[in-house]
Amino acid sequence: MRPEFITDEMLDIVKEYCSNNSIHIGAQSGSDAVLEETNRGHSRRDVEVAVEICRSYGFCPVVDFIFGLPTEVAADQAESLDLIDSIISAGGKVRAHYFIPLPGTPYENETPAPVRKEVGKRLGRLARDGKLTGRWEPQKRQTI
Repeated sequence: MRPEFITDEMLDIVKEYCSNNSIHIGAQSGSDAVLEETNRGHSRRDVEVAVEICRSYGFCPVVDFIFGLPTEVAADQAESLDLIDSIISAGGKVRAHYFIPLPGTPYENETPAPVRKEVGKRLGRLARDGKLTGRWEPQKRQTI
């Protein structure tokens, strides 16, 4: 779900009519600059509020992040890690993804930003500890 769509009213309905115990949220970044650049339509604070509301209803928030967006710099990745730590501390889980330029999108011809070495290590430790899943670094091409 989009973070700004998660409200008390919406979760009242989900709680009544659904049996799931998690809510998946598309944050994509912890950096307001990146969120604005990518026209996400929500802020970091919207993600924080969505996580709080999910937890207050007994749902586990599972939040998606994308690393390597073309305009992303070290400070943006640090802000994402900070938000990830906050989500995990609140009892949530995280899925990390590496940016892949898709045809037909504004970034189809853009080069992904590198994932900083210390960021990759931190994400790896979180994955090892069972708090994060996904693939946050570029895949190596295989030859036959």
